[in-house]
Amino acid sequence: MRPTRLAACCSVVALILGCQEPTQPSGEPAMASATAATVTITDLGTLPGGTYSGAIGINANGDIVGIAGTASGQEHAVLWHNGKIRDLGTIGGPLSQAYAINDAGRVVGLTTNRSGRDQGFFWENGTMTGLGVTLGASSSVAVGVNRTGVIVLTNGSRIATWSNHKWRVLPLPTGSTACSAVAIDAQERAVGHCSMRNGQNRSFIYDHRLPVDLGSVGNGTITATAVSPDGVVVGEFSTENGARPFLWKNGMISELTKQGADPTFSPTSINSLGEIAGRILGGNSNTIAVLFRGGTTINLGTLAGGTSAAYGLNNKGQVVGSSRTATGHDRAVLWTVR
Repeated sequence: MRPTRLAACCSVVALILGCQEPTQPSGEPAMASATAATVTITDLGTLPGGTYSGAIGINANGDIVGIAGTASGQEHAVLWHNGKIRDLGTIGGPLSQAYAINDAGRVVGLTTNRSGRDQGFFWENGTMTGLGVTLGASSSVAVGVNRTGVIVLTNGSRIATWSNHKWRVLPLPTGSTACSAVAIDAQERAVGHCSMRNGQNRSFIYDHRLPVDLGSVGNGTITATAVSPDGVVVGEFSTENGARPFLWKNGMISELTKQGADPTFSPTSINSLGEIAGRILGGNSNTIAVLFRGGTTINLGTLAGGTSAAYGLNNKGQVVGSSRTATGHDRAVLWTVR
């Protein structure tokens, strides 16, 4: 899930924690069989009295962050640790959402303050800290954090980083009008996409805080969605037949469909092993969470509602996202792939 305010999910009538069931591949696209990968799906539940949840990020320790509805109907950032859910609260407003967590347990995301203004936050050791905005920006949102704790944000219409109480607003690429941050790698290289004056959407990686265009494929509109710790970028490019997945590595951009990916694959995250999580289109216009590795698409399956999407993964075969229940309610889930 990319850092925009998530649509409110549907209701559930019971809290389900730790319920596990094996999944079988479903949907029309050709995928790995059950013998190639064993997948277990775990419903992570939601807050007491809440009606929905969604998981967005996971670290190497298996700690998971995302969103969940509260008993009062608000949407709060949450952390799942050792199978238990924790409400991370807000800084005074009604809303918060968590998007990423590093291995040290620093969580970042979006919250509202008492006046209702959006701003990025980080949470660690039980305390949420609002990051505010820089001069000239009306809002901010923290979308990623690397292993050393450097945070990347969309700050107004610019990409910025925050570390040790210091902001760095990165320059707009030539020809762009506004940029949004996507993620940050271990070397503090921020990745984002920008609106260009020619109407295209272009994507960039900031090397030594200077923007490097990822290149062109399709009709020239490129939208990055994630970066691995070692700087491999994935996303989608536009064609006359719809969006297609791409991978950028060492200055070269390539179409993932030529490496075996489904044409409808939407990448959302990539780990240091080169495994990519995301979703594809299944039957009845549903989306299905998948893991793409070694040229093979592994169907992660769904809860009984028949639709799912993956948003985060680590190097241990753990993928997180959301899936719909039989009663039509969206729930945070963990897939374990072996």
